Amino acid sequence: RQYMPAGGIVSSTGTLQFGTPGITVTRTGVGVYRLDHAGLFNIPSVIPSITPAGNATVVTVLANSNATTITLSADANFFFTLQPVRR
Repeated sequence: RQYMPAGGIVSSTGTLQFGTPGITVTRTGVGVYRLDHAGLFNIPSVIPSITPAGNATVVTVLANSNATTITLSADANFFFTLQPVRR
């Protein structure tokens, strides 16, 4: 468990190209990706930052301490960071 940010690079097919150990990625639909990071953070929430490549845009991002679901306007490579919230 950590209080440091986590991050990585994901391909348009949902493959984690490079990233923090303990994070897995699944492409669940067109432009929809789930980042699983259960047990990585011992706090209730994270603040995600998503940067898609190409012409795709971020539509929605839903995050908690276990998973982050990202919806883009189309399949795209993207870079992400997850910043834990400390109080």
